[in-house]
Amino acid sequence: MMCGNFEDAKKSMRYGLCSSCFLLSKTKTMTFKTVSILLAIVFVTSSGALNTHRRIREKRGLMSRPPVLSYWGNWESWSACSRTCGGGVAAQSRVCLMRNGGGELRESTHCVGLYKQYKLCNPEPCPDDKDFRQEQCGSHNNVPFMGKLYQWKSIEKEPNLCELNCKAVGSRFFAKLADKVVDGTPCRNSSRTDICVDGMCKAIGCDGILGSGLKLDKCGVCGGTNTQCEVMSGVFTGQDMGHGYHRITTIPTGAMYINITELTKSRNYLALEGVNGNKYINMDWKIDAPGNYSVAGTYFIYKRTPGRTGVGEQLFADGPTTEDLNLILINQQKNPGISYEYSVPKEVPSGGVEKPPGSSIPQPSVAPVRGQVIIRPEAPPSRSQVADLFSDLRLG
Repeated sequence: MMCGNFEDAKKSMRYGLCSSCFLLSKTKTMTFKTVSILLAIVFVTSSGALNTHRRIREKRGLMSRPPVLSYWGNWESWSACSRTCGGGVAAQSRVCLMRNGGGELRESTHCVGLYKQYKLCNPEPCPDDKDFRQEQCGSHNNVPFMGKLYQWKSIEKEPNLCELNCKAVGSRFFAKLADKVVDGTPCRNSSRTDICVDGMCKAIGCDGILGSGLKLDKCGVCGGTNTQCEVMSGVFTGQDMGHGYHRITTIPTGAMYINITELTKSRNYLALEGVNGNKYINMDWKIDAPGNYSVAGTYFIYKRTPGRTGVGEQLFADGPTTEDLNLILINQQKNPGISYEYSVPKEVPSGGVEKPPGSSIPQPSVAPVRGQVIIRPEAPPSRSQVADLFSDLRLG
């Protein structure tokens, strides 16, 4: 090949075409010796180009390298149960591992899967059935706090239900005595379906699995679709009442998922009494503070929302109730309306639930309501960037 000028020669060298090329200049012709030197340079450059290119790509990380495999180590043994009775929690964890270039094992951050898992344990009720949160507060009675000894009473402080917050008896202050309550402590005394695990409130599914997301439907069926009961609901709007106690309706024995709400705020109060004469909430002109109350075999949550707007008084209970209950309005001003809802099993007669004066006719509701609890991934330790989730292990 004949190269017409220096630029042609450079192009030819780039593509390895100058093995038989003579470079002609306008002023002189290259000697054979010069051409030989040039050809030698071309051959050396051509033979080393691929290796040089490979080294550059490797340096820049563009070449594929043998993958480094990370894998989970064995699960550690289960920890001791956090409680001896009443429902505790046990945990186990494992470590993500990999081998370095020298074949040495070290911790990694590239495993996918569970880093830590929990299971329920010792679910049998405690013989004395004491308030477990109160026991933890009471354990600080003999521990000086700010230089003094106090008797402590447990409180539930939203939104930090899994902190150990306790109120000093006879004083107006409360204190956080521990960052976390003991694993297995109910988030609320009124509920046994949510417990504290590692300082966070987690749901126990109705199947007994921690974090399964399954809930009882309004009929009390685990994962059901509200087809085995009737949901009775109504709104009491009666106005022709004087001051005092007025019965709204009777909630029958066996009622579940009771929800009673005053539609807007007023100076009126809700009250509960047993048909057999048992006095429960706000009876005999004694107004109780909002809180949790043991009523007819279940716990009622009595709420009075602060402020001047929004809904008024509320009563909630999971049930089932063990006696008929009269729902009562303590009337002091115009009734803004009281909505109520509860479910009764289809196979158990409701006892002919009557329509209260001024209320809408209770209508069964069969709309399926599927409960779902989402456990969000939590930040794991730096040794393993995986979600700290809950295992689907049954009570054990």
